[in-house]
Amino acid sequence: MSQERTRRFLLNVVGSYAVKIGSVSISVITVPVMLGYLSPAEYGVWLTLSTTVLWLAAFDIGLSNGLKNRLTESFAANDRLAAKKYISSAYLLVVGVSGALVALVLVLVAILDWAKILNVNLGEIRNFYPAVIAAVLLFGVLFVLKLLSTVLLSDQKAALQSFVELIGNAMTTLSVYLLSFHKMEQRFFLVTLLTFAIPCVVYSSFTIGLFRGWYKDLAPALASVSKSICTDLLKLGSKFFLIQISSLVMFGSTNVVVSNIFGPDQVAVYGVASKYMTLPIMAFSMLTLPLWTAITEALTRGDHDWIQRIIRRMAVLWGASLIGISLMVILSPWVFHHWIGDKINIPFSLIAWIGVYVAIFNGASILQQFVYGTGDVKKLLWTSLSAGVAFLPLTYGSCHLFGINGIAISLSLVTLPLFCVSGFQYWQAMKKMSNAQSNY
Repeated sequence: MSQERTRRFLLNVVGSYAVKIGSVSISVITVPVMLGYLSPAEYGVWLTLSTTVLWLAAFDIGLSNGLKNRLTESFAANDRLAAKKYISSAYLLVVGVSGALVALVLVLVAILDWAKILNVNLGEIRNFYPAVIAAVLLFGVLFVLKLLSTVLLSDQKAALQSFVELIGNAMTTLSVYLLSFHKMEQRFFLVTLLTFAIPCVVYSSFTIGLFRGWYKDLAPALASVSKSICTDLLKLGSKFFLIQISSLVMFGSTNVVVSNIFGPDQVAVYGVASKYMTLPIMAFSMLTLPLWTAITEALTRGDHDWIQRIIRRMAVLWGASLIGISLMVILSPWVFHHWIGDKINIPFSLIAWIGVYVAIFNGASILQQFVYGTGDVKKLLWTSLSAGVAFLPLTYGSCHLFGINGIAISLSLVTLPLFCVSGFQYWQAMKKMSNAQSNY
């Protein structure tokens, strides 16, 4: 079984990398396409809006992550009936959460002073409020549809899950590119609409297709909803939810903070720098994406040796990735010159600090996947909450001391404890497993 799990893991990694090459290419193309169509202020507001709304996915109260653990266990035990019950119960819960979340966000859209929050004259952003309302409503639909990703990941089909996202991103970029040939006053609204509408179409198509074919026996049904399973998902999911909220505060608020302190023009500066330097995160995530469910399956089957082997190999790859990150920092002036020309000036110091953050983040991600796979997230939960509470005051202070570099410095400082705690928990778990095998 270890060989089969390794084979699936490697196939997912190779497939995910193939898909990610396409995603990275699309991501690189998207920046000049957007900057060529939108003004710097419009691009900054669009980037802030799209990232903030998409980060609202964290408010699924941890259901997708709770489902991932339970569904992986069901697949490992070949219990398709239990899997169907978990899927059906999760979809019902997510529909309820989506409706409540959309209603809450629409109220906040109506009552908050967005011009002050974003530090922008909304007169420069035509159709701002219609665009925000459209984004929130479509996000509510996508919120439910994206549960398909959890089903695919739980069935250790990470490459297919990445492919679905690739199709959505490719179609969105192509649509905006075609739109760029026609300068319109409503361009901000249209770009925002396409950003959320096209992924909805893609995910709904794959959801219908897979549940009518490959997963026909697992298709969600009201008759399969279980009250006890709903309770179990909510109980386990609540732990992941608090971790997600902390991540939302730390990673989802960066563009808002930049806009609030430095203005929307600087969101474009930080956004482009981040898009370039987080390429190693995207690349490394292809290694760690299948790791969570593979570890859960290995733990369910008692294959502890496989876990140790795979974590050691991942650690070696992380060490090698540090060389790549360093080269990206060194070559960044040349890359930006040929990528975006003189449209935006990116400080070298900002690139260097984002590089430090990326190195810490990738190392932490390996060990966090192990912790998530065990479901024992209590220590990581308290560390994440502490980091989330500290992040905003730390960031505002750092930005006043170090300018826009303060964002990356703060991200590095709050990610480091997560790295340490996850590493300590992995060491504890391996020691406990080793002692148990010795006693046996």
